[in-house]
Amino acid sequence: MRKSVPIYFLVRPGKEDLGSTVMRASQMIEILKKYGDDRIDPQIMPIPLERRFAGFREAWAMTRPKNAIYFATKAAVRKMQTSAFEILRWRARSVWFDHVDEPVERMKLQGADVHLACSYEQLDVLNRMKASRSDMSGTVKLLMHNPDIRLEGCRQAQQDEFSSVYIGARDNISIPSALERDIEIVSPKSGPEMSQAIANGWRHNFHYNYRQERAGHEGAIKPFVKGFVAAGLGANIITQKSTVDAVRFLGEDYPYFVDNNQSQEDVFARARDEFGSPEWNMARSRMLDMWHTVQPQRIAGQLLSLVDECMS
Repeated sequence: MRKSVPIYFLVRPGKEDLGSTVMRASQMIEILKKYGDDRIDPQIMPIPLERRFAGFREAWAMTRPKNAIYFATKAAVRKMQTSAFEILRWRARSVWFDHVDEPVERMKLQGADVHLACSYEQLDVLNRMKASRSDMSGTVKLLMHNPDIRLEGCRQAQQDEFSSVYIGARDNISIPSALERDIEIVSPKSGPEMSQAIANGWRHNFHYNYRQERAGHEGAIKPFVKGFVAAGLGANIITQKSTVDAVRFLGEDYPYFVDNNQSQEDVFARARDEFGSPEWNMARSRMLDMWHTVQPQRIAGQLLSLVDECMS
C-alpha cells in the first residue's frame, strides 16, 4: 500500500480565526477527513511568526519534512519570504499558494509550484498572468472555494412567505434606503455566531449580496461564497450580474441579477412578486445545481485530483 502523502496547511499564528484560514485550512482538513482517503494525511503547520535572526524562516524551511505537499494559506503566503518558500520547494513534493481574494497587484508570484484559483474568475486572471509574466513560478490550478461545512444537512429555507437576509459584515454591501427595512442583517463575529446564523437560516429564502468596493480591497477577486451559503440553505440570491462566477454557475438568464438596466429595488420587488412562481422555482433549481457542484464532497475530490497530479 502506498504511504499517505502529508499535506501541511501552513497558517500564520494569531490568524487562526481569519475567514480564509478557517475555511481553507481548518474546514478543508475537516472536509478531507470526512471525504478523503488514505492517500493523504492533512495537518495544520504554523509558520514562524517572529524572525529570531536573519534567515530564521529560511532555516525553518530547511528543517521541514521532505516529500510533503505544503498548502500555504493566504495569511501565510503574505508573511513568508519568497526565499523561504524556494527552500521549501526544494524539499517538498509541491508548494501551493492559496491566494483566495488577495488583490492581484499584491499576489506573491514566486515560490509556488501551484497557484490555486478559488473561483472561475480568478482562474482566468491567473492563467492570463501566467501567460504574460515570466517572473511567475509554477502552474495554475482550480480548487474552488469550499462552502462552510456546517451547511451540510442544514434545514432548508421555508417557502411559506418571502423573507430576505444578508449574512456577513455590513460594510461589505450596499443596501438602498428603500430596502433597509426589508432585509435582516446578520453579522456573525465568531464561529459559534456563524453556526447560529446557519441554524436560523431556514427562516429566510432570499439572500442579499450587492457588494460595494472597500478601500484597500481594490483588485480583489471575491469567490461566490455568499451564493454558496444561500444555495446550501435552499434560498435564492440577488447579486450583481458583473459577478463572473454567479453567471458561470447560475446562467445568464438567472432572474435576480442586478445590472445596468435594473436597479436593486426593481429586482428585489420582482423577486418578492414572483415568490412561489415558476420563475422563482427555476431560480431555486439553479441554486441547487450550483450547490451540487461546490458541496464539500466535490471540493475534496478536486483536491485529491491535484494530489494525484503531484504524485504522478
